[in-house]
Amino acid sequence: MAKILLGIMIASGIPFTFMLIKAYMERKAEGRLEEESFIKIGLIGALANFFDTLGLSSFAIETSLFKNFNLVSDEKLPGTLNVGATIPTLFQACIFIAAVKVDTLTLFSMIFAALAGAVIGAGLISKLPKKTIQLAMGIALFSMAIILLAGQLNLFPVGGKSLAEPFDGVKNGLVYKTMEIEETKEMSQASSLKISKVLKDNKVVKDGDVIKEMSETVSSEIKQILETSGIKIDENVVNLKIKEITQISEVKDGKVVKQMVTFKRMTGVPIGVVGTKLIIALIGNFVFGALNTLGIGLFAPCMTMVYLLGMAPIAAFPIMMGSCALLLPFAGMKFIKEDSHSAKASIGVSIMGPIGVVIAAYLVKSMNVSVLKWLLIFVVVYTTIMMFKSYNETSAKEEKKVA
Repeated sequence: MAKILLGIMIASGIPFTFMLIKAYMERKAEGRLEEESFIKIGLIGALANFFDTLGLSSFAIETSLFKNFNLVSDEKLPGTLNVGATIPTLFQACIFIAAVKVDTLTLFSMIFAALAGAVIGAGLISKLPKKTIQLAMGIALFSMAIILLAGQLNLFPVGGKSLAEPFDGVKNGLVYKTMEIEETKEMSQASSLKISKVLKDNKVVKDGDVIKEMSETVSSEIKQILETSGIKIDENVVNLKIKEITQISEVKDGKVVKQMVTFKRMTGVPIGVVGTKLIIALIGNFVFGALNTLGIGLFAPCMTMVYLLGMAPIAAFPIMMGSCALLLPFAGMKFIKEDSHSAKASIGVSIMGPIGVVIAAYLVKSMNVSVLKWLLIFVVVYTTIMMFKSYNETSAKEEKKVA
């Protein structure tokens, strides 16, 4: 099913790409091509889409840099942002949908809910005062940031947690799939030396490199050492493998006092929702899709909702990338048709943006769950600040008009 979704996205990107190239060539032939630096535009596009892949809006970054360097005029900025973001966002969606496992029903329904919100809901939401929407979103995001931070500090129960055992099925409105996850634990230097000796004696490690998988006997020995050291390992830990033993730079009296052990285990990971939680997810993404057409980004609220509903943080990436990937080609073609974008800037971002996407996607996929949770909190806090900033700017413009 994921292949069908990828096919739809690629198919929507083909006519867009032809229109973009045609518009660029026509302007060049007519002598109307912008004179701004292609290199500057391309570097900004790569940087903005690097952070966009991490969940930070490329629109905010590009708007600031395009204005500071006088690269795109204000009247062509909205069109340039939408047109330039289309191809990088398609790259984001294809990478994450192919690489990250998400329940098919959850993925498809949430993406198409965002599309429906953009098509149907935008007309309804656009009737509300923009200032009111910005203030409401700012307050909502600020509240979400507090909840997420409290959860990360274990002050408040939030979602996104894997089960203590392998499980494939539905439990408490969440769809679980057994997956291999990586855990890192702190241990004493004495325990580290014992583990190193076991690995060396059993020829699992040579010169610091793992050269073969551990047998069940070796795994049991290491598990016993870890538990003796105060590190509790669940009974379901299977195929225990020590990936590395890393010395941390905390030193006292010339001796290393902190070391880490990393191992892998199989566990049930929440990758989707059903029932009431799915209905909440669909309503939420419908609203976010509508707000996205007004310039209020979908990424941060979608990431937060996915996590608070109980899904793994990484599951948010294919959902939010896929949602935007279906919206942008149609919006972009409209701006191209109306000739309301900078052709050079749009091409520059379209070419260089995917480079930033690929680099960032590699980083996201290699992050452990704890780092992803902190990234989510940072994204929400950043978006909250930007939302209140936009609210203040809108208020100032309205006051200026009245005056």
